[in-house]
Formats: sequence, C-alpha cells, structure tokens
Amino acid sequence: MTQQVWKNETGKVFYGVLTYTVLSMLYSVLSMVAMAQSLFGGTPWYMYLMPILIVGGYVFYFLGINNLAKELTGEDQNSFMKIRTAIILSIVGMLCAMIPLAGKFIAAILNIVAIVFYLKAYSALRDSSTFPEMARKGAGLLRTSMIINIISIVIGIIPIVGYIGKVLDIAVLILIIVGWSKVKNADVA
Repeated sequence: MTQQVWKNETGKVFYGVLTYTVLSMLYSVLSMVAMAQSLFGGTPWYMYLMPILIVGGYVFYFLGINNLAKELTGEDQNSFMKIRTAIILSIVGMLCAMIPLAGKFIAAILNIVAIVFYLKAYSALRDSSTFPEMARKGAGLLRTSMIINIISIVIGIIPIVGYIGKVLDIAVLILIIVGWSKVKNADVA
C-alpha cells in the first residue's frame, strides 16, 4: 500500500471518528437540555437531527475502514474486518436505541458485542508485526479506550457512582481520537 492511499483512507477514518465522537459528546449535553425542555412539551428538533449526523460520521468511518481492509492482507485485514463489523453493530445499536423500552436494551447488547469486536481487533493490530510502528501505538491506545469503555459501562450501572462512568466516557473519546490520529500519521513502508 502506498503512503498516499494510507493517508487518504486513514484520513477518512480519523475524520469519521472525530465527527461521531464530537457529535456524540454534543448529543449527550443536548440530551440533558432536551430533557428539561420536554417538561414544557415536545422534543426539540435537534434531538432527531443529531443521531442522523452521528450515523453520518460512522458511515465515513466505515468507508475508510472498508477501503483499508481491501488494501491490507492477513491478520491486519482480519482485524479491519472486525472493526467493520463493530461499526455496523454500533450503527444498528444507535438506531435501536431510538425505539422506546426494548430498543435501549437491544442497543446495550449490540454495543457490548461491538466493544468486544473492537477490543479483539485493536489487540491484534497492536501486536501485529506488519502494521506500522506508530499505527501499533495508536492501536494500543484504541485497545485501552475499549477497556476503559467496559469499566465505564460497569460503573455506569452502579447507583450513586454512575456519574464516574460519564467522566470515563470522556477519557474514552479522547483516547479514540488520539489513537486514530497516531494511526493516520503512521508511515507505511
């Protein structure tokens, strides 16, 4: 794979990730505002628009991952296929979350399965002998972000200390952005 192809496709991945992470954080803040506004009637229009924009970020992320998977071989390609599967699960989970009651439960299960796929893929890429060194470091950060994500989910379930999970979520988003930035800036041989 040429450096130009690597930069183009990892750039798509990075900007897709940046889009969905920033919009996800914004969506969380706006959700609290919308909850207060809904007390006075109705759901604000932006609560319908934000999930669509977030899915748009995931689609850009997916396209970059899909194109990279076509360029790679062996275990690296398998890892990118796992990431692709995790993205699909994340998108479906996000759409399911819009369905009242059962949708949130289904979304939680899909997101946990997606995290397992991400964790396996990032672990393999971190240990890959054929993945560029800087990209392996990025994969290590991405792996760490998924471990913290699991901890955040577990803590988030516990009453009283659940807010700590939200703080960890911010750390996860930062690690994801920094990790993909390292992957994007890696030099391929």
